[in-house]
Amino acid sequence: MEFEELNRIPYSLEAERALIGGIFFDVNSLDEIKYIIKSDDFYKKEHAEIYRAIENLFSESRGVDPILVVEEIKKSDLKNEEEILQVLTEIIDENTSSYNLLEYAELIKEKAMLRRLGQVGMEITKTAYTDVRTAEEIMDEAEAKVLNLSKNILKNSIVDMRTASLDEMRRIDNVTANRGKTLGIPTGFVDLDRMTSGLNNSDLIILAARPAMGKTAFALNLALNAAKEKKNVLIFSLEMPVQQLYQRLLAMESGISQNKLRNVYLEEDEWNKLTLATTSLSNLGIYVADLPHTNVLEIRSYARNMKTQGLLDLIIIDYLQLINGTGKGRGSEASRQQEISDISRALKGLARELDVPVIALSQLSRAVESRVDRRPMLSDLRESGAIEQDADIVAFLYREEYYIPDTENKGITELIIGKHRNGATGTVKLNFLSEFTKFTSYTDQVN
Repeated sequence: MEFEELNRIPYSLEAERALIGGIFFDVNSLDEIKYIIKSDDFYKKEHAEIYRAIENLFSESRGVDPILVVEEIKKSDLKNEEEILQVLTEIIDENTSSYNLLEYAELIKEKAMLRRLGQVGMEITKTAYTDVRTAEEIMDEAEAKVLNLSKNILKNSIVDMRTASLDEMRRIDNVTANRGKTLGIPTGFVDLDRMTSGLNNSDLIILAARPAMGKTAFALNLALNAAKEKKNVLIFSLEMPVQQLYQRLLAMESGISQNKLRNVYLEEDEWNKLTLATTSLSNLGIYVADLPHTNVLEIRSYARNMKTQGLLDLIIIDYLQLINGTGKGRGSEASRQQEISDISRALKGLARELDVPVIALSQLSRAVESRVDRRPMLSDLRESGAIEQDADIVAFLYREEYYIPDTENKGITELIIGKHRNGATGTVKLNFLSEFTKFTSYTDQVN
């Protein structure tokens, strides 16, 4: 049985030998091959060492030929040096060519991924039988391991300064080439994009406000604007049923008031608007997870599934305080604050893991109501704990007319950026068309 199982291990020694031999005929192919495979993708350890020597020579811009590879191997002082050199001699003596090298590299990578998948499977099985954690926690860990394989990020997490320098220079070149353009996902609001460069990957963005300020409406505006930029948006609706959420999107897109849509009392021209808006929304990449009772583990599972399908560019969660905690120690205010802290930390981890922006709506404490100036501050974050620490951006919504009905600022909403880890803070004014739950740009200026 052991021999049969060994024979089932995925590998292709022929592809490994053909690739190494072919590189000597076409060293320039390494420009592409290096992005497909690494030395630890080879099954035969001698092949891995030979390719590692080739990698070293190429990365140092030195020549790559059999003689230099032999010297590089000898310099490494490997215990199995004689075996490696013997295998290299056999490969050189074989009748190899430079054809199909990329296909060989892809085949080697495929076999390596299958081996790793098998290894992960054994680890999951062992954990399932021996670990004392809950099934949900073990499944979350298992999903993360499989996702890492699918993203091909099973790599060394240690980054040297040379690599970091090259990455930063690429970023600088990208910013320079796109001067004046929004680098992240456009929000649809010029002033906000100017301040934040859009919604950026791996960022956790907290959007907080008191009730009736328009948190959900603004988040849906962001979702609609992002989707119109060909982005896929996943909304976790923990408070509002999907149909109500869709009605809001329909009002925004059609320009028909929510009240008319709810009662279906439409003029003839509005039926045409309704048809056009429905068609438009049907073609957008907006997906809603209707989960009134959920936790971070479920959110992460749904999001990972969408990511693996290539259907995820932005996550919106409405809202953070409705996410269930572990249930341990429930009833204590201190334990709930710890749960919220754990949840916010997990959402930041999710943003980094999936490399997408995560927007989490949040409540504010009642302390806002006791001040003369009711504009929110960071200290007003309800059960704040680690929320402020984990977030890359914390933004607040404030509408003066909610508190002062006859104000001169009717229809104006202030979006207050209270924290911005990578940029400026300040206030952006927006128009709010309440009957359509729609926000539009107010001016072209940032205060």
